[in-house]
Amino acid sequence: MVEMNTVLTSLVIPLLVAVFATLITAYISLRQFRKERIWDLKVETYDGIFSVLYDFDEYQGSKFK
Repeated sequence: MVEMNTVLTSLVIPLLVAVFATLITAYISLRQFRKERIWDLKVETYDGIFSVLYDFDEYQGSKFK
C-alpha cells in the first residue's frame, strides 16, 4: 500500500505541476499575441490615415499651383 501511494504521488505531483506550467505559459503567450495583434491593427489604421492625408495634400497642392 505504501508503494502504491509513493508511485501515485510521484506521478500525480509532476503531472499537476506540468499542467499548471502549461496553463501559465499558454496564458502569457496568448496575452503577448493579442498585444502584438493590436499594434498591427494600429499600424494598418495609421498607415491608411496617412496615405489618405498624403493623397489629399497632393490633390490640394496640384490644385493651387
